[in-house]
Amino acid sequence: MSSVDAVLAPEALGFAFAGSIASALKKPLVLVRKEGKLPGDVQSVACNGSNMHRLCDPEIGDFSTKNKESNFEITAGAVAPGQRVLVVDDCLASGCTVNAVTQLVALQGGRITKLVCVMEFPDLLGRQKMHDEVETFSLMQFDGI
Repeated sequence: MSSVDAVLAPEALGFAFAGSIASALKKPLVLVRKEGKLPGDVQSVACNGSNMHRLCDPEIGDFSTKNKESNFEITAGAVAPGQRVLVVDDCLASGCTVNAVTQLVALQGGRITKLVCVMEFPDLLGRQKMHDEVETFSLMQFDGI
């Protein structure tokens, strides 16, 4: 994976996988956290949040309703201009998280070139919301959500 310069993990389950991958690739690990959890200067973008909690609660209803908005943050200067970034996360569902992460990386002058996730829910169309130049790999896919 010499085609990436840094490994980025969105909060929080992505941390478990991304640290090992960054270590194996000998690349820096960049963390994206919810608002107020990172020290120092940060850059922030709004995120509509994940739809994953809806899988656990059938009373909530369909996936089309807007989630509670929060902010995702990245440490200022964590991604150098021009860096190619690999995003490692647990799940690709509606694409809200990867959209926010893409915005944060772009604010710092980098670009996401690869996304690796453990599981994907194709019916939620997250992959379609990403740029075509982002190479995406999911270990498992679950249709029919």
